[in-house]
Amino acid sequence: MKLVSRLGGEENIVDVTKLDSGKYKVIIDGEEMIIDVPHINHDKINILYDNKSLDYSYLKSEDMYELNYMDKNFEIELYDERRFNLRKAEFSNSGPEKIKSSMPGKIVKLEVSEGDLVEAGQGILIMEAMKMENEVKCAKAGIIKKIYVKEGDAVEKSTVLVEIESE
Repeated sequence: MKLVSRLGGEENIVDVTKLDSGKYKVIIDGEEMIIDVPHINHDKINILYDNKSLDYSYLKSEDMYELNYMDKNFEIELYDERRFNLRKAEFSNSGPEKIKSSMPGKIVKLEVSEGDLVEAGQGILIMEAMKMENEVKCAKAGIIKKIYVKEGDAVEKSTVLVEIESE
């Protein structure tokens, strides 16, 4: 299965092939690895790779995965190639980017103010969801046009948080 991943603004082609009994061949931008995934449940995954056991907790919301590994949080988006091309077309338009919450949560900290200039991939706020703090980042550079939330607000999935106008 071919996927496109986006982590920290960087996009990678990922090809995943199931081998046998929990083993997978994963090729990321041409680099091949064999991983063993002996245990997955609704919010935890164990991966064996290079003689190491890696335990992650995760939340999934549509194409977004919020991973926690050793108290570090990561947001990774995974798309099949068709869906990725559709998302890319959405972001390439010249209109404002409306950043929405990927899941219900609470706004912990705003890292920008209206009128601020932001770069693609820059963190704009911290949101807590299921006891994990996650940094929400913008996909493209621009100027913060409108902030729809304040610190302490509880938000539902797909709530518009911030609007960014292209430069």
